[in-house]
Amino acid sequence: EIEVIKKVQSSIEPKYLEDRPDLLELLEKLGPDDIPAFWNYERLSRDDVVYWDFIRKLEEKGIPEIIFASGIQTIEGIGRLLGAIQASTTRQATSEFLQKSKEAKESLRKEGKYTGHVLPYGYKVGGERRSRKYLVEEDKAVIYQEIVDLCLQGNSSNKIADILNGRKIEPPAFNHKYKKYENNTGPRTWKKVWRVWKGSTINYMLSNPFYLGKLKVKGEYIQGIHEPLISEEKW
Repeated sequence: EIEVIKKVQSSIEPKYLEDRPDLLELLEKLGPDDIPAFWNYERLSRDDVVYWDFIRKLEEKGIPEIIFASGIQTIEGIGRLLGAIQASTTRQATSEFLQKSKEAKESLRKEGKYTGHVLPYGYKVGGERRSRKYLVEEDKAVIYQEIVDLCLQGNSSNKIADILNGRKIEPPAFNHKYKKYENNTGPRTWKKVWRVWKGSTINYMLSNPFYLGKLKVKGEYIQGIHEPLISEEKW
């Protein structure tokens, strides 16, 4: 009899077993007569540290086997050797995949395409996958241009932040999240909170060449294809 504990989907690959609440829950429910099953090694973990931590926990529970779609594997003797080889192969394949992904993103970025990073305030994304472009978000673009004008009038960054906060204008998205540790040891989680405009945020926006229509690729700025929100003269 097979019991589905939980279906889990995550875009983050933790480095430690303690950051995998799904595996920890599975381990807690497993008894000595149970056999955990995974589709393949990657579904268990792409990191061999997490893999071996999980195997050690199985040994502590007296569980001698683990099931993959390719068959039942023991966690002792030859099965342990095969597991070590597969874990190493998976890590190498993951490293190669990440490198190719990085190169593909750099190529798209050189073409002025959006590659998944935090969007600058005043922009949104449009278009299909691999051809997504930066589009101006009109209401926020007006706020950005107002920030520029306030700066040119001689207002400090902190003063501009106070003005925006006084009007209760929502700050950039990257001010909405912070990393939280539960009891300093539990799984890392993201919590959405209300943050305010700060002088440092204003400084960053006023000094970011993206608003001039430029993109940063490998440490250098190139001309993008997105619409700039500030002229060279004002910049």
